[in-house]
Amino acid sequence: MNSRTIRLLTLQIIIVSLLIPIIAAAQPVIEINYFYGKDCPHCQALNPIIDEIEADHPNLVIHRYEVYYNDTNYEIFDEFRDRYGIKVGGVPVIFFNDTYLSGDITKEEIEREIARIEAGETDKTPESKVSIPFLIISGIVNGLINLCTFAVFILLLTSLLILNDRRKIIIIGITFIIAVYLTYLLVGVGLINTFLFAGTERYIRSAVIIIALLAGVINIRDFFTGESTLAIPKFAKPGIKRMIEYASLPTAGVLGVFATLVGLPCTVGVYLPVLTALSAEPPLQAILYLLFYNIIYILPLFGIIALVYFGTDPEELDEMRESKKRYVRLFGGIVILSIGILMLIGVI
Repeated sequence: MNSRTIRLLTLQIIIVSLLIPIIAAAQPVIEINYFYGKDCPHCQALNPIIDEIEADHPNLVIHRYEVYYNDTNYEIFDEFRDRYGIKVGGVPVIFFNDTYLSGDITKEEIEREIARIEAGETDKTPESKVSIPFLIISGIVNGLINLCTFAVFILLLTSLLILNDRRKIIIIGITFIIAVYLTYLLVGVGLINTFLFAGTERYIRSAVIIIALLAGVINIRDFFTGESTLAIPKFAKPGIKRMIEYASLPTAGVLGVFATLVGLPCTVGVYLPVLTALSAEPPLQAILYLLFYNIIYILPLFGIIALVYFGTDPEELDEMRESKKRYVRLFGGIVILSIGILMLIGVI
């Protein structure tokens, strides 16, 4: 090998050595912050995916934070949520430089975000984790098992029949329904905000699972015993009867609020899991979904008022409610128990 060849090889080595850091610098360092819980089923499924992605991307730096058993990490999680202006109800959550992913995160979603950042593209809004079919189905189920409000509404309509004024029946009935809608909506908004701002999000999911499982078991048991455990408390019934006797527009509104609040035991088994899911959505999205969900929830009440308006005797409806309530409780119990089990194994 002559001296000229040696000089050329030496020059090539120098050039390559100079280009290596330049090429490496061309790949931007991407930092992501991964928040997870030790006992979270979704996190356990995601952890190996995170490790695999980290191995595939030398320019990727992943900061891991366990939040179930580490209060300091949980405070950091709160800081990230404040910084991004979002309301995420639980883990796993991955924060990128300008967006985040939460819930059932897939490898494809993470790879897509990494590729977007490497290409210098701007932020895109994460897809919602709550589906419209889920809201519709759960809203219908919750509305159908709402025996407590059904009973109050039918009694109110029965008292209105003596007026022999269909127009007034419609007006007072719709006033009651609007009061139910607004009260249930405000309860939902209040619970979502409680989940997010009371510093108890890590315990909420466990509490909701326990409530759903208990409510499901109690409703199924009531089918066999004929009892009505999750019903309007006895102490509230005299007050409801007194309000029904007046059968006026303001009374209908107050009655709708009161019946909704004291009847929460009938529906809480479905409502809490829905609110837990919505708490992981961006604020505006969560409110829009909740508005929609509650419309589905009150549809059976509109069905009752339509039947009465077109000639069905409310007493017949009440007899039907009484004769079928055991089966309604069985149906509701199975649905609520199923929701609790699906949450327990991490499907929901």
